Amino acid sequence: DILLGNSADPTNNHLDALEELNRIGIGDGRIIVPLSYGAEPDYIAAVVQRGTELFGRGFVPLETFVGLAEFNQLISTCGVVAMNHRRQQALGTISHALYKGAKAFVRPESPVFRFYEELGVRIERWEASADGSFMAPLSAETVRNNRRIVGEFWSQDRAIAQVRSLRNYL
Repeated sequence: DILLGNSADPTNNHLDALEELNRIGIGDGRIIVPLSYGAEPDYIAAVVQRGTELFGRGFVPLETFVGLAEFNQLISTCGVVAMNHRRQQALGTISHALYKGAKAFVRPESPVFRFYEELGVRIERWEASADGSFMAPLSAETVRNNRRIVGEFWSQDRAIAQVRSLRNYL
């Protein structure tokens, strides 16, 4: 399965992403698209219409809010996370997906791409390729490395150390 975007905000560039996913072919996987907040109803309707036209039952729009546990359960089925926004968005969702072993595609213009690349996380450029590599899973070694880096960066110990370091500025 593929998680596409993190909200209904048009900056997710859903329509362009759907066309690109259709171009490369994604097999039998579902495309799960959170659309419960962030846009006008006309935009949401356009995304749902085009996604359904292209992918039929494989297009799964989340048009109503779901709780965190249900959302995490849904995205845990996604081996690919496609974030087609140019600005910083979805850091928590991308981090969660990387920690769980998903392959994350992010536009290189996004600060999130540079952030994770500089940390040493394997993060993919949003450049869908028809060669089959888009849906290919990450190696076990890459998953372990990503999980280690993400886990260390977002750990409770690191957060406490960062807060304590703020005392130097007070």
